[in-house]
Amino acid sequence: NMLLILAIVAIIQPVPVSPQSIRVDLPIMIAFAVALVPIMLRGMVISRREGYLLVTGMGGFLAWQIYAGLQAAH
Repeated sequence: NMLLILAIVAIIQPVPVSPQSIRVDLPIMIAFAVALVPIMLRGMVISRREGYLLVTGMGGFLAWQIYAGLQAAH
């Protein structure tokens, strides 16, 4: 749903993306997507351990984003 809304907004008016997002965030998101490939190839089931690792990684990435945002604001 969010992707559809963002696409519609981008059609109406371009959405600016900072170079830092492309340089830093995009490789991290691609790495998480690549990490999901072997998990999904083993029967489309995420084990507790894999889920824990993915949620921990997402939490770490989110915490890093918040920290970087607060540092940029000061």
